[in-house]
Amino acid sequence: MELHCLFLVDLFTQHCTAAMPQDIPRYVNSCQLFQLPSYFTSYWDLSPTHPCYLLFHNFILLEITQLFNIFITKSKLRKSLLLKFLCSLFNDFKKQIWNIHASALKQWESTQFNITSKSKRS
Repeated sequence: MELHCLFLVDLFTQHCTAAMPQDIPRYVNSCQLFQLPSYFTSYWDLSPTHPCYLLFHNFILLEITQLFNIFITKSKLRKSLLLKFLCSLFNDFKKQIWNIHASALKQWESTQFNITSKSKRS
């Protein structure tokens, strides 16, 4: 998540149309989405109310949209940058988590229940 935090700070810094670009790192770092490592020091699993959980279920966080509204005043640019950020986040999620999960699930199905891709089609 740290790379995505830096990516967002960089996006805002490059495209900021508001009067307070010096506040960008503070605002972004205080975002609950980027507090995931400290969250797991207290909890074992991801709560259904945690921003990461909500994002993975295709909910765009109010906290994120508010950040974009604060620093990017032009609507078209704001939407474009939000999409760029979310695509980056979801691509990383797919590479680091989803592909590994899907592979492990496929292996588990084939070893435990002899389920193959062919048997799923019929």
